Amino acid sequence: VNFTWKLITEVRTIRQSATRASDDVLLLDTILADVERVNGQFDHGSHRDGHLFKLTSECNKIASELRMAIETLKADRKHSTWSSFQVALKQVSSRGKLESITTRLSKIQAQMAQHVLSDLRSDVSSLSHTFTRIERNNKQYQLQPEANLVSLRGDISGVLERFDDENGQTKMQKYARSNNGNSNPETEDGGLEAQVSIDTELLHNTLSSLEKAARQNDLQLSFLRAIYFAEMPLRCQAISDAHRTTCNWIFEKLPTSRDGDAPASEHVDFVGWLRSQESTFWITGKPGSGKSALLKFIAFHEKVEEHLKVWAGESPLLIARFFFWNAGTLMQKSREGLLRSIIFGLLRQSQPLLQAAMAQANKWALDHFQECTNLEYLYNMYDFIIERAQPAKICLFIDGLDEFQELNQPLDQLLACLRKLKASPHVEMCVSSRPWPEFEDEFGKQASLKVEDLTRRDIRQYVLDKFNDHPQFPKLVKMDASYSSFIDTIASHAEGVFLWVYLVVREILQGLTFNDSLATLRSRLLAFPPDLNSFFRHILATIPEAYRKQTGRYFKIALECEDQLPLLVYSFLDDLECDYSYASNLKFTNEDVQSREARISVARRRLDGRSRGLLECQEDSYHEEPMVGFLHRTVPDYLVDSVESRETLWGSIGSNDDTGLLVCHAILAYVKT
Repeated sequence: VNFTWKLITEVRTIRQSATRASDDVLLLDTILADVERVNGQFDHGSHRDGHLFKLTSECNKIASELRMAIETLKADRKHSTWSSFQVALKQVSSRGKLESITTRLSKIQAQMAQHVLSDLRSDVSSLSHTFTRIERNNKQYQLQPEANLVSLRGDISGVLERFDDENGQTKMQKYARSNNGNSNPETEDGGLEAQVSIDTELLHNTLSSLEKAARQNDLQLSFLRAIYFAEMPLRCQAISDAHRTTCNWIFEKLPTSRDGDAPASEHVDFVGWLRSQESTFWITGKPGSGKSALLKFIAFHEKVEEHLKVWAGESPLLIARFFFWNAGTLMQKSREGLLRSIIFGLLRQSQPLLQAAMAQANKWALDHFQECTNLEYLYNMYDFIIERAQPAKICLFIDGLDEFQELNQPLDQLLACLRKLKASPHVEMCVSSRPWPEFEDEFGKQASLKVEDLTRRDIRQYVLDKFNDHPQFPKLVKMDASYSSFIDTIASHAEGVFLWVYLVVREILQGLTFNDSLATLRSRLLAFPPDLNSFFRHILATIPEAYRKQTGRYFKIALECEDQLPLLVYSFLDDLECDYSYASNLKFTNEDVQSREARISVARRRLDGRSRGLLECQEDSYHEEPMVGFLHRTVPDYLVDSVESRETLWGSIGSNDDTGLLVCHAILAYVKT
């Protein structure tokens, strides 16, 4: 339409000037050819606006009429003067067509501008939804977006900005209003016509590119979803973050012994390991010493990445993580879960690597990675990624090797898997575990540290912060400065076990509430057992007799269920104790949010009172409500190993109490509400 306007303008100019005849005829012919080309590109069959199709058809009719006039002019040009050109134009105007064409084009132009504006609004809305969907999915899987997508977003933003003038009025609206029904349009705003045409075409091309990029992004997400499993991030989320300023010592060069007198050759140099070509670093320590918290701190710390980049040099750096959890699902404690997590973690960081892996899966004739449960295939895919990623450097952080638990598979299978993972010189690995003989044999000669030897400062800082957070402690210190020394007393009794400190501080804070004397606080501290198992026995012994039956049920259910259960399921155990047919008689209802929250609040308090904190509510990004789990892995270990405590708890339940059937009834009640 814009080119046709130019044609009319040129005709009028030609009628007033005889000196431009030859050149202008050629120009008119070129412009008209472009009009016909643009109209020919219009996809009549797929376009959503039928009325716009009618308008383009009308443009084609007008173009045909003008084509006849142009051909006449071209045919006569060799043998005629400017007067013959005027005659040809008069032949058109004499039939009243020229002015009619002008009026028709003016109206069509305005109508088409409005339709294009409407289409643009629809496209922009669709565009916004597309970007939102892509960003949401990419954020969920932490996928590094294609550079093309980022570039397209900038291109589209630039075009949309150019469509708006300084008053917020779109150029298309201004363009349509300025020519609506005007049979004698002015041409001074030709720059606006040209800019609208250019911007519209650019936006169309960019939208087409975005559509292709979105399809590619969907294919990538589909591929990654096949590798991903829902519980992948849950263990990491469940591990408590390192307390405030603790764990920063990992970036210092420290002696390996607690007395600080070790020779220089026996110093822990974790930073040196990060910056050099050494295959494995082993973090070990007593149960409850804080190994997982330390590895989580390391695995996500920006300083670690900075030091690893020194090792990587000019090569790209990729980091992947996995946290074993023996209280979780099979995927959270198996080699399959480990391999899928590592592969997923590497692919989501690199677009070239992801595209290469997708192409390789196609060569292996696999549909969307459906055979990702096959260990041999996972090993092959990992090897392909490592080879294809070169010269990139890769660092793997793997926590809780002692929590590996795969059906009928010995620990040797995990160690063999780890050897395959770090076989390449481009791969470093930092692992954590309890000091079992198998791990000592595998990693004992590698760079390592023992957590309990290095956490005295952290434990003291933790106790100090917890005491200072209590409103009574600063007052007691002001009255008697010797209260401050009690912090060092606790730290010295801890033997590097953070969990022991956590349990002790929780009890001692009650004494601060009642302003216990320093002698009383020390007496309470000495009454606590020095090791975790004895401490757990001590805690269970303090549970009131009236709670023992419910406590036994809670612990037995938590031990026997493969997956954690929602807190609300536990809340129905009391209802079932009063009426065993409660769940069967319960009608299906949509419990309102307020009632549900009230039930959760009551259940949370009962859980804490009956387990004395050894069971706790755990919340994560996957489950929509609190789940019940053990305070620490050492708790179920103790219950399984301690026949005395287990018999005491189970004996309180009674031999006729079928906890399995009871859980089924509780789940039924949960489903009905």
